[in-house]
Amino acid sequence: MDNDVVMYKGNSDTVAVVMSGLGAYSGYTPYFTMRKTINDTEKIIEKEGTISDDTATFNFVPEDTDINPRQYVFDVTIEDGTNVYTIEIEDGRILGVLEIVDTIRY
Repeated sequence: MDNDVVMYKGNSDTVAVVMSGLGAYSGYTPYFTMRKTINDTEKIIEKEGTISDDTATFNFVPEDTDINPRQYVFDVTIEDGTNVYTIEIEDGRILGVLEIVDTIRY
């Protein structure tokens, strides 16, 4: 997965993150967390996803993306109630950039 994700304001979308390192992901729940900047405390989006094999998938509905157009930062974690792991998105980076792009209709 590329570190940059583009979504259109007020649209549905899906983000898939391929994971490696643990080998088995049974019992883990993935979370996609997005903020305006890494230093902000307010979570703009926090989505629980699903895991199939080595891929965490997050489905976004129009209500999720109906936010101010701009660039945001996100990370992905997996958790099993005891352990928390932050997933490397690409090239050792743990943070990605998600850009919400304005549309004419929304």
